[in-house]
Amino acid sequence: MTTKIRRSLVCLRHCSPSAKRLILISLAGVVILYLLANDQASKTVHTVASYSDYLRLHSHNRYTEEISDGIINPHNYSFVIPEANICKNEDVFLIVLIHSSPSHSSLRNIQRETSLSDANILGKRIIVVYLIGNATKMYLNNHILAESQKHRDIIVEDFKDSYYNLTQKFMMGMRWVSEFCPNARFVLKGDDDVYFNLHNIVKMLISAPSENFMSGYVYKYSRPYRDRHSKWFISEKIYPYKYYPPFCRGYAYVMSGDLPPRLFQVAQHIPDFPLDDVFTGFCARKLNISPVSKVGFRGPGSDILSFCSMNLSHAVHVGDGQMISKLWQEQQENPHQISCSSIAYYIGSLF
Repeated sequence: MTTKIRRSLVCLRHCSPSAKRLILISLAGVVILYLLANDQASKTVHTVASYSDYLRLHSHNRYTEEISDGIINPHNYSFVIPEANICKNEDVFLIVLIHSSPSHSSLRNIQRETSLSDANILGKRIIVVYLIGNATKMYLNNHILAESQKHRDIIVEDFKDSYYNLTQKFMMGMRWVSEFCPNARFVLKGDDDVYFNLHNIVKMLISAPSENFMSGYVYKYSRPYRDRHSKWFISEKIYPYKYYPPFCRGYAYVMSGDLPPRLFQVAQHIPDFPLDDVFTGFCARKLNISPVSKVGFRGPGSDILSFCSMNLSHAVHVGDGQMISKLWQEQQENPHQISCSSIAYYIGSLF
């Protein structure tokens, strides 16, 4: 290998321009693959970026590096519907926390009837709950109460439910698991418009680490959106730094059962932030947890929705309740009739 590198360096001096271009592109590709695959490389990039921020701003990143002794994000809310006994006397392998909006009863019902309907997979107990804040309209709160009495799977806290309160919903979930389901071996956080393949998730978690584990679709070099028209706009006043720490995209990720109480505790020492998945990355960074990227967590627009993409995935952000039902029906009708190429799927997931 060393000889080939030496030859390449010699060629950079004496080869034709087209050969030089090819060598430089190849070397760049090797470096990029190394950075994507090597967690230490990711840490190095963020360390350099943090030092650059420090020189530029004359202060450490208050979200990831400063240690606040006092509680600055206390989450002073109360449970309206706690479902405190849902895990009682249960040997829970996986607790599924679904962030849901008050008005999304149809999406919740679709998930209950399809991809989140199994309570036992490969002999492992699974419990699903929906996390909701207070609705601004009284009739919605009444509907949620009736839905809760019917399904016994809704958790409500008394903060206002809104997109920019998702950080509080994340803290609510970590607090609820810590208090009412502390023996769960793993936690899956997801959204109500996601198609889940619980069979694949359970298979993956059976061999996953039991401590300090967080995994999903990981953004390692994400920059803040500075476009004011973007849904994810973050001003330089709020976050003046170059990079976010590595974080799992919020539509679906898993963690070991030891993390919820630690995440809830450290979250109280971090300034509130509008984007809950980025905020989770702040918490993980404080705990020195490195999220692990797993093929099979697919975001919106990342794949043609097909039987094979569902069959080989862990979770796919579908965004459409009818499509969730359609794909679920296809899987039930063709459990073994279609052979899907995992190699093609994994290669496709890289692009």
